Amino acid sequence: MYLSGRWSLPVNSNPFYILENFRGLHDLADFTTKLVLWERNMREEGLEDDGGCQQSYPLTVSTSRHPHPTFDYLQTHSSSYVILIKNNVYYKVPINTAENTRRSFEYIQGLEEEEEFNVGVGTCLDRNSWYDLKSNLGNVKSFETIDNAAFIICLDSPSPLTPAEESHNMLASHNNRWYDKHQLIMLGNGVIGFNWEHSFSDGMIWNRLIQDCSDMTLPINSEEEWTPPLPVPFDLKSPDKKMLQDATDTASKELNQCISNHLQGPYGKNVLKTWKVSPDAAMQMAYQIAYHNIHERVAPVYESCATRNFWRGRTETIRSCTEESKRFVEVFKGEGSVEFKREAFREAAIRHVEIAGEAKMGMGVDRIFLALEKEAEKMGVEVELFNDEVYKESKNWRLSTSNVSHPSLRRFGFGPVVGDGYGLGYLV
Repeated sequence: MYLSGRWSLPVNSNPFYILENFRGLHDLADFTTKLVLWERNMREEGLEDDGGCQQSYPLTVSTSRHPHPTFDYLQTHSSSYVILIKNNVYYKVPINTAENTRRSFEYIQGLEEEEEFNVGVGTCLDRNSWYDLKSNLGNVKSFETIDNAAFIICLDSPSPLTPAEESHNMLASHNNRWYDKHQLIMLGNGVIGFNWEHSFSDGMIWNRLIQDCSDMTLPINSEEEWTPPLPVPFDLKSPDKKMLQDATDTASKELNQCISNHLQGPYGKNVLKTWKVSPDAAMQMAYQIAYHNIHERVAPVYESCATRNFWRGRTETIRSCTEESKRFVEVFKGEGSVEFKREAFREAAIRHVEIAGEAKMGMGVDRIFLALEKEAEKMGVEVELFNDEVYKESKNWRLSTSNVSHPSLRRFGFGPVVGDGYGLGYLV
């Protein structure tokens, strides 16, 4: 599904994380070193079994997505260097010791070089347009150097940012970004986070990577020789710059249509547990009330559920809008007693927990329907259900939600999946 999608990656596909306990250039450099060491250890020694499918871990570092007509493809290279982007200049930085990584990052931070156009702005376009642009720009060896890196590191220019601006820059900036790979980003105010290329992995994998790197102690080694990192060369003619300007204009217009916001609630899961309900269920009911307050109707709700307990399992849909949740929203906005509303809330929360458990155990409907729909398309078979208007509306996810609560995260988010919808990433 991801690789065949022709939509652009920022907002439409790639989510972001903002980390809780990491800030500034030295933390950025150390985390970068740990990412490369994590991959090396994973390939040489393997990872401790976490009870879920391990298929995505070998792709987590050093994998790149490549644009191609109709269907993108992935390539993985075990790499010992990263690409650091500053002021739209791409630097190749070898990673051998923590000391040398810090020195390289400090060196690049002090440079004044700047490029007017980001050669990676095409990663903000729809995939067919990016394929055409990348093919026409040439510079094949330079693009290969970027694609083959372990990770993309983004070092933004210093600037004060509000929480909403932080989120927007992590999710939808077209400068200093390359969305075809995982990116570790330091914003202009020193805040550090990730933008994740989503086609081959999900939140449980990313959380494991962050936790392992957070727990890692870097070895002390000052014996490796250090050489200043060099920029990746690009030979851009006047027509190339015109194409990049057009791509920048398109990306800017599209990405600025996404409105990012941040809400910090007055309490969290510990208080919600005193209500004798699942904290996640409580959040889902709150979102449905909020949507109804704005639009005066209920909406199809998607909540992501991990299915890593199955081989090659990734996610299933928790269809959070149920008969019970609809009744609760109507009761909550009605004139009944507090106890009557509380009971409706409990019933809706219980039902939510039931369907979430079913989805986790592979008893959801959306993945199997998607597979059947794709097979029917291949076979040229018309299935009445898939053309049914009610069925189509039921998966028009105006509320696309995901709970990725983890102690290392301060914030998590992604874009809406339909034009009149909301993307709600939340921590409880």
